[in-house]
Amino acid sequence: MSFKDVIHASSLRSRAVRLWDCCYSFTGCLFVVNFLSLFYRILRMTIIKVADESEVISKLSTYVEKISNDAIYNRGKFYIGLSGGSVLKFLCESLPKINTDWSKWTLAFCDERVVPEDSEDSTFGVYKKQLIPKTELTEKQFIVLKQGVSAKAAAKDYTEKLKLAFNSEEFKFDLLLLGMGPDGHTCSLFPGHPLLSETILKVAAITDSPKPPPERITLTYPVINAARNCIFAISGAGKADMVKVCVWAKKLLKWQGLGKDCISTRGCVARKTS
Repeated sequence: MSFKDVIHASSLRSRAVRLWDCCYSFTGCLFVVNFLSLFYRILRMTIIKVADESEVISKLSTYVEKISNDAIYNRGKFYIGLSGGSVLKFLCESLPKINTDWSKWTLAFCDERVVPEDSEDSTFGVYKKQLIPKTELTEKQFIVLKQGVSAKAAAKDYTEKLKLAFNSEEFKFDLLLLGMGPDGHTCSLFPGHPLLSETILKVAAITDSPKPPPERITLTYPVINAARNCIFAISGAGKADMVKVCVWAKKLLKWQGLGKDCISTRGCVARKTS
């Protein structure tokens, strides 16, 4: 089974189940807990295989338009979490194509590098240059990283900004647009990192990212799992093996009949008993 370009669109409508650490070892690669935590959300993941990047952009446009307009119609606002990396290119090309009430959007970041906004590593900096001029969005609609502070202080400040935006201690995004690295990481949650076990903080600092730059802030699994919808936009032969692992794991969990009362612990899957 070969996946060259794929969108993972997972509609997350049940309460999250907390999973611990990384789990499956598959042909020498770690299958990261973030995907298992999504699979355990009643295993309702839709996989869409496309021919090329232009079709990724087209599919993204369709999904985002529908989800944003549904949120605005039902709740009056649309809360979206953006990612950087390869997803950034897709979003800067797909979002301007949609028909929506841009004034109702609040945009945050699934993770962000602790760098100046004018740095080429700044995710917001790229959206500021490549997305805002193509839409009716304004800078004020983006929840941005505080400048000139440590990663820990930036994460704390970002948490407070999200509280104000949601008018709540709980951050329930209508949509998170996520990518995936060849190692299976999403946001800035990397295989084997202690942040995989974080259950208290909603926005956490990371100062030892294996991928530069080392200092970042990231949403944690409680926030990701609470989102109404997540879309993983994945493209490139370098990620094909990890996509195969994700598909295999979903089939395995379904075959084993493991429901949302299960947890994963270091290389095995066990039913939760208490």
